[in-house]
Amino acid sequence: MKWFRILLNEDNKIWRKYIIFREMFSCNNNEIEICKNIELKDYNTLNNLTIHALDHNGKIVNDQKLYEKQILPNFAMINNLLLIKDEVYKNIIFESTNEMKTFIVKLAGKFENDYQLMCFENIIDCVDSKKSIRKEFETFSKMVLDKRKIPKNINGFFLSGWDWYGQYENIVNESLKENLLKLNKSSEFLNFKELEFE
Repeated sequence: MKWFRILLNEDNKIWRKYIIFREMFSCNNNEIEICKNIELKDYNTLNNLTIHALDHNGKIVNDQKLYEKQILPNFAMINNLLLIKDEVYKNIIFESTNEMKTFIVKLAGKFENDYQLMCFENIIDCVDSKKSIRKEFETFSKMVLDKRKIPKNINGFFLSGWDWYGQYENIVNESLKENLLKLNKSSEFLNFKELEFE
């Protein structure tokens, strides 16, 4: 079975026409370290998440009408976690996906849409430290995983132990990758990097 790491397309030419978000989740107006909430399965917090839109100078914007040309993106990543615009997400596509939940993420202020956070039940540290090369810059890194540590009945998981700042990586199998590619404009926003195994 093939496995893939989800990466967001960071091409500036694409993002000029889209609204961007603050790189932080909030719950009840308090910033949170969301990876800890996911690890603890703190559903009370995960069911009350908020994000903030920014202008291209980094200032918070609370009304979609204040943007002249930019629109909400179909996909985004905050803290390496994948967000899917609510009108794009199709629950029926993911009904057979094992070990995955989604949580509504409210966009603070007056906006036409909210988002769905794609959240895996499994957090797995399966990096093969002997064969992987981890550098500060992604270009010079090489991720190699130990497939023996991945359960056979799952479609995706959060990889821990790779990111320098403790964030997770979104890892999906070919089936979940194909389902994500069925969503509107997914190929514009998402890249899938096939992973190596020992």
